[in-house]
Amino acid sequence: GYRLICETCEDKGVLKVYEGETARSARTRGAEHLSQFKNERGDSALHKHRVSDHEGEDMKFRMEITNKFRDPLTRQANEAVRISKRKKHELLNSKTEFNHPPIARIAVVRKENTKFQKQNKRPAQPSLLEQ
Repeated sequence: GYRLICETCEDKGVLKVYEGETARSARTRGAEHLSQFKNERGDSALHKHRVSDHEGEDMKFRMEITNKFRDPLTRQANEAVRISKRKKHELLNSKTEFNHPPIARIAVVRKENTKFQKQNKRPAQPSLLEQ
């Protein structure tokens, strides 16, 4: 997991962050971000940020490693959590590039017997697991 921070914004007292994850080295992924930025690729979060907030300015970014992971699911879930915890105005990630499903939350709710079940008072059918 990694984070790109716009130091140009930081110098102005504003926090702008890109939260990312990669299976490759941070050096390789960071070089890709830098290349996309320099080549003004339309899908580059850093380039989009320059166009929207820093037209004509010199920009500085820094990259921080947030964590190392042994498996893809944990790495991707960590990125999703980091993104969800950020305030929207701080994020440089765009919704179109974040294709992961939302973080699953499971809740078990015990239902009271319904009126219909109380009236019919039939024994419950055994489930397939009980048969």
